[in-house]
Amino acid sequence: MISEYYPKITKGLLAITVFIVVFLPEVVIEIFAEISHLVWELLTEFAHLVFEGLDIAFEGVEASLDHVVEGMFETDVHNTQIIVFYIIISPILYLLYRLAKRIPRWLLGLKAKLLASLERRKIRMIIYWQNLNAIEKTKIIGMASFVVLYYAFVVF
Repeated sequence: MISEYYPKITKGLLAITVFIVVFLPEVVIEIFAEISHLVWELLTEFAHLVFEGLDIAFEGVEASLDHVVEGMFETDVHNTQIIVFYIIISPILYLLYRLAKRIPRWLLGLKAKLLASLERRKIRMIIYWQNLNAIEKTKIIGMASFVVLYYAFVVF
């Protein structure tokens, strides 16, 4: 019984959204900017907490390696730091090398998926346009022209 109202509610919300986007673009842009700013602040705070924890873990690993290297090779502080640096940087460079080898393949796959998606959307739009009658095509062209002229003369 209530389900018969869902399409009406959906169409009403869509109409309100289109109205707000067309006639109040500065409000939409401001809301988007505020949400983006909030998300950015949350991500940077989260990254700060994560990297602070990683820094503590890294310092522990580095101190442990310092003691091991000093005990095994009986070196001074400077030489110990150099050896520990190369021990720590070696796996990082290896992982970066492996990642660099995979990135071109990932990018080519992404490019192929994006081009296929673009082609599908283009075909759907062409089929949709061809199935419209002259009155519907005129309505779409008229609405698009109105929006462009509205932005050209009122917004800018």
